[in-house]
Amino acid sequence: VDGSSYVAGDNIDDATVISVGNSNSFSLSQLSPSTTYWVFIFSLGIGLDEETFSRGLIFALFEKKSVWVATAVSAISFGAFHLSNFRGGQELPYTIAQSVNAAAAGVLLAGLMIYSGSIWVPIVMHALWDFPLVTIKGLGHGHVQISWGDVMAQFFENGLMIAVGLLLVWFGDR
Repeated sequence: VDGSSYVAGDNIDDATVISVGNSNSFSLSQLSPSTTYWVFIFSLGIGLDEETFSRGLIFALFEKKSVWVATAVSAISFGAFHLSNFRGGQELPYTIAQSVNAAAAGVLLAGLMIYSGSIWVPIVMHALWDFPLVTIKGLGHGHVQISWGDVMAQFFENGLMIAVGLLLVWFGDR
């Protein structure tokens, strides 16, 4: 949050770190308005970092081929990048689901960038997406039950993100 390293049990303002994933992931309890501000800044940093890499660098490298190729490669690499969370303590089934979801989100985020003409739109969207995830207690850590209902909801959500993202690419690339 503030450039410091934290471990479970450490305090950040009025909140307590309850789990640590990797360098970009930890969960907090008892958020105060001051802590909420810093967690949002942390989420904005994640969005800035990951979008600059995925949509700024990877997309730009493949855009010479076509926006469609750049969208696909940046989305797939974005999903693959999230596989590293397994090393940070997430269970494998959750990590795989998160990676597939991130790849689908990558299509949507690329579409937002193409349609808006600005990388700032996916950066802010990414931060708004990650903000509640960072603050949910224990998300992705410990034992996570994944039901068939979760799988179906994820399938629908991923399909919707891909469809909307592809429409944004289509209309933004004209």
